[in-house]
Amino acid sequence: RSIIGGREGVAAVREDGTPAPPDELPAVDTLRTGRAHDDVVRGLRAGDGSMVWLSLNSQPLGGNGDGRAHGVALSFTDVTERRTAERLASAEMRLLEMVAAETPLEDVLRRLALLVEDHCQGAVCGVMRVSEDGGRLHPLAGPSLPAAYLAAIDGAAVGARAGSCGTAVH
Repeated sequence: RSIIGGREGVAAVREDGTPAPPDELPAVDTLRTGRAHDDVVRGLRAGDGSMVWLSLNSQPLGGNGDGRAHGVALSFTDVTERRTAERLASAEMRLLEMVAAETPLEDVLRRLALLVEDHCQGAVCGVMRVSEDGGRLHPLAGPSLPAAYLAAIDGAAVGARAGSCGTAVH
């Protein structure tokens, strides 16, 4: 959040997630410099905590003969779904490259778990394997789970009433 004009406002972020100062926003820059901007992507945090991505376009409105803009025409398009699809496709390609390069399975699964966590805000992902006899679970990846938790669930039983993981596999 930032304070703009004495009021609390929403802070924008660049595509890489770094803060975008208010004077860097297309409408503000267009008003100050008279330059138009096309497809400037900025993220804004929605009320529910999710990030909304917008493509911003700004055009100066003619001045009083002094060459300075007296206003700005601003348009924006919600590109959240497009950006999410592009990021997922890129992550999928990286995972396939890892498999093609014969990267160890644990590293591939770790990257996959991180991808799930990134895509599903607030989620924590773990990947388990089932023992050869089908009766026990063993963690393979859980990059955001505490090591003590992973150790505690190693060997968890599979069954109708065997906790959430064991029941899901059953």
